[in-house]
Amino acid sequence: MGLRGTLYAELNDAGQLRYVREASEPILKPGQATEVLLKAATANMEKPVKTPTFKQATPKSASGVARYLWEVAYPGGASPSEALRLFSKDIVYEDFNYEAPFVGIPAVTEFVNAFDIPGIDFVPLKISEGDRACAFTWKVLINGQDGPQGLSFYEVDADGKVCFIRDIPAPSPRGFRPLGALAASVDPVLHVFTPATLTRAALGIASAAMGLLKPAFAAEAKWQAQTLGGKEAQAEALKQLDESIASAPVVVYTYTLSPFSTEALALLDATGCEYKTVELGLEWFLLDGVGSSIRALLLERYGMSSLPHIFIGGESVGGLYSGNAAGAPGLVELKRRGELTGMLQAAGAL
Repeated sequence: MGLRGTLYAELNDAGQLRYVREASEPILKPGQATEVLLKAATANMEKPVKTPTFKQATPKSASGVARYLWEVAYPGGASPSEALRLFSKDIVYEDFNYEAPFVGIPAVTEFVNAFDIPGIDFVPLKISEGDRACAFTWKVLINGQDGPQGLSFYEVDADGKVCFIRDIPAPSPRGFRPLGALAASVDPVLHVFTPATLTRAALGIASAAMGLLKPAFAAEAKWQAQTLGGKEAQAEALKQLDESIASAPVVVYTYTLSPFSTEALALLDATGCEYKTVELGLEWFLLDGVGSSIRALLLERYGMSSLPHIFIGGESVGGLYSGNAAGAPGLVELKRRGELTGMLQAAGAL
């Protein structure tokens, strides 16, 4: 393993090289855009429920951990928590799609859970032997079709816990379009992206970008409410908000001109559920005093000033892609996890 790359090599019985695979740091690092695109492409695909069939083990060597996770646990229905159990608390995880490594269990947990996406399977190809460190090659299956390949490196500490990981994706095979295959996994006719699929992908990326401006939008929401809404507007906003949330099994606060709001309603329509929409205005900059005050209340209570804002059974579940301050992940993520239908049924919306 080098500073910015990794090499996997095999020798034959005569000590001669018989196989070499190299991977190096890419110039272009899409980072979170990769995650957003994959989730957008699979937004309407529920994660299948798997009954674990593997026998739990706790290997202590690097190659033992790699073989156990990728040849036994994951094929046997394990969730990412099984891998996290074998990681050290101070683990450093380098994924060369990202500018900076993920350090510590909390950051690594968030990262590996984000890529637990239906329609995507990682398959090991060659795994080297090694007690303290090993390398292995892999490929990605997307909707059962061969996709990108790559190279990973595992290192364990003195206690046999994985303390360092490096993943380096290789370029996609010529002519292969990973996201096109993902779209096809959602709907067999989507061998290429349709306008609707491209819209979801674009909105997902836009949502990630707007998340960086969240502090500015929060400050603006408070200022707007203070400027446009007096005590009477604030009192009316409080009354309307409480009454609206309790008025239907599913309540969606929207802006008339917001593409995020339109996409959220389309996702709910696809479930066949009943819902009520509450339009605060055409857009955030065109709100009146009451609308501005409701937006500020949503920020105060749930940590979100953006719309759409969805309530299921009287509880906030976040927006389309964005989550709220309590940890609710948003509509797309609930759909991806396979939790949305159950929530709608429990609320009486289905």
